[in-house]
Amino acid sequence: MICSDHPYGRYLLEVRRPQQYTGGEWNLDVVDRGKPRITLVYPDIYELGMSNFGLDIVRYILLSSHQFDVRRAFCPAPDMDDIINRESLDWVDLEGWDPVRSSSVVGFSIPSEALYTNVLHLITRMGLPLRSKNRDDDSPIFLLGGGGLANPLPLAPFTDIFFLGEIEERAVELFSILSSSDSRMERLERACEIPGVYVPELGKKAVEIQRISDLRTEYAPVRQLVPNSKVSQDRGVVEIARGCTRGCRFCQASQIYRPVRERPPEEIVDLMDRVLVSTGWEKSGLLTLSLSDYSRLPELIKGLDMLADRHHVSIGRPSMRPDTISRLEEGYRITGRITIAPEAGTESLRAKINKPISDELILEAADAVFRMGAKGIKLYFMLGLPEETDEDVRGIAELALNIAAIARRHHCNPKKSVTVALSPFVPKAQTPLQWSAQMTENELMRRIRIVRKICGRKVSLSWNSPMVAVVEVLQSHLVVLYLTVYQDTPQY
Repeated sequence: MICSDHPYGRYLLEVRRPQQYTGGEWNLDVVDRGKPRITLVYPDIYELGMSNFGLDIVRYILLSSHQFDVRRAFCPAPDMDDIINRESLDWVDLEGWDPVRSSSVVGFSIPSEALYTNVLHLITRMGLPLRSKNRDDDSPIFLLGGGGLANPLPLAPFTDIFFLGEIEERAVELFSILSSSDSRMERLERACEIPGVYVPELGKKAVEIQRISDLRTEYAPVRQLVPNSKVSQDRGVVEIARGCTRGCRFCQASQIYRPVRERPPEEIVDLMDRVLVSTGWEKSGLLTLSLSDYSRLPELIKGLDMLADRHHVSIGRPSMRPDTISRLEEGYRITGRITIAPEAGTESLRAKINKPISDELILEAADAVFRMGAKGIKLYFMLGLPEETDEDVRGIAELALNIAAIARRHHCNPKKSVTVALSPFVPKAQTPLQWSAQMTENELMRRIRIVRKICGRKVSLSWNSPMVAVVEVLQSHLVVLYLTVYQDTPQY
């Protein structure tokens, strides 16, 4: 619905998907203008931001406290961003259509280093100075958190406060302090005493990344928002486990989200039931790094299958590890597609990145999931890993073709049922490979062409942009430049 009093009302028919700027989604809470205004921002477009479960968790916790007027805001798409710039319009939130800059606190959720520059862009969209030291007391406090802040220093000159780690247990306390009536510096000084908080303006400080002890039910969003416009993950979500014991050398999540914490199967089924009832979604998904590593998987699958039959819905399965898929075969049925992430094309390279899975085991897993009724398999590989050779690259294509042959034996069309997704390696902070060199954009494209030539049209092939990967690693390592140019830049 296009409203005449919306700040962008006269321009909404000029842009694609105008619904992403209007708000009013199903399950949206009524704005309480009498309380401190908090705006939670995902620094990318609505389609991606509405699929970010971390932002949903923080919003749910703050709303459940009944202490805040909680809003959302996303990065305008390029067509609307051009109009905002051309017409000197305010960047507004979705709940009350108020300028984001008039909030007490603006909390940015940063899942990836690739979004660092988007944060800076949105600060300029608020009409505020980029550097925090140049903002006055009337400016909102900018709080940044999320898994993309394993190295927060590149954003330190522009940020008032960071929270490092899992914020659930500290969210209400932290936002209460930051939205109080105290002076800006008093609020920052009080907040700095909270574990996990780093305030660049207050100097160097040792900060321990925070982790919650367990996945408590009161932190799980149930009345989830149903988007007005297309989003990348248009379904209900329940987080079943957090953390990983595997320790792949390239994986940031396995380093910063330890230890593993699981929800009981009965709690997962109950949460999923409540999500489906409150939203009306016909699709739902489970959030975890690896479904097949869940310790009580048969019990969970049995409960979810009964729930899916009762609600006549589809419950998607997250990525599975080939070495644990054999646990599923007894009585397990698959109605959709399965994701498997070998990551590297040869056994030798997989061993080097601490993912020692044999080709034979991967092929056995592929055969097993097709026998269980899977309509297809999506394979994730990384390109440009340290010590990767052309032989390793060719191994990606050869492994994919062998799985395509298995698909044909099960009477599946390999072009439709086998998908290969290539992602350029990005060295991540806090991982054993954080100081490894990244290949150039041209070299990454050469390796993509090798895979494409061997695969031909026998499987479906896609890849993430090498240019974006290069930009991502540049942003995550700009700390070297900041420490060189700005000698007083604090460290944590």
